[in-house]
Amino acid sequence: ARVTKQGTVLDPYGIPICTNPETQWPPCVAYDGANYLVVWTDFRNDPSTGTDIYGARITTNGVVLDSIGIPISDATGDQLEPSVTFDDTNYLVVWADNRSTPVPYVGEWDLYGTTVNKDGNVADEFPIVISHGEDVEPFVISGLENKSIILYEGFAGPPYRSSRIFGIIAEDTGVEKEKEKPQALTLNCYPNPCFGTLTVKFFVHKGGKGSLKIYDITGRLVKTLVNGNKKPGDYTVNWDAKNVPSGIYFIKLSAGDFKATKKLILMR
Repeated sequence: ARVTKQGTVLDPYGIPICTNPETQWPPCVAYDGANYLVVWTDFRNDPSTGTDIYGARITTNGVVLDSIGIPISDATGDQLEPSVTFDDTNYLVVWADNRSTPVPYVGEWDLYGTTVNKDGNVADEFPIVISHGEDVEPFVISGLENKSIILYEGFAGPPYRSSRIFGIIAEDTGVEKEKEKPQALTLNCYPNPCFGTLTVKFFVHKGGKGSLKIYDITGRLVKTLVNGNKKPGDYTVNWDAKNVPSGIYFIKLSAGDFKATKKLILMR
């Protein structure tokens, strides 16, 4: 709905921006001096291929110019949590994206983006942050000289080993920027909850002796998946848990003084 500077709601019943029967959430909006661009996560396509990013332009009179929506990104996997700003020339749209491991809501999350001009034309997508971990919940806002700052939640390596808030300055949209990789290991597993076979992905930045083990809730060792020297790089291990009882388990990854743990739920 539009609201005046005095706080008067001009559209008390709201403006129907997207009436597609599937779910749309959560919206974000920017203004280019003439029209608005609203962007959102959209479920209209085949759910098995993931969620997409759509948008629509709206005039200051509340007229929706793109009633069926503008497909901003429909890549493989999920595209979620879009944010949008206007940099005096184009709209810049950024979102969380797991096309590198296209399993719904899990896996490695990166940040991607694209530009949309005032006529609603979408440029080619480009990676903004590529890392071995989860980079999610981006927020973008424009500043002076066509520069934008992109803030996001990402995983920080040692000595923090937890989620932190990161930021980058986007001076020239379309230029890939790669976040510094963690200093030891990152760990992801899916599906979780697991009903049969579990896939564990981890990244080793510094080579050396390491182990990947699974324990039950009492601390009993259930399975050793990795035990030995590993060179730097990405690794994927599958665990057949079909004959393992339902319950809560812990996947523990270690290399030197670095340790990472993920809780796993097995269900039947």
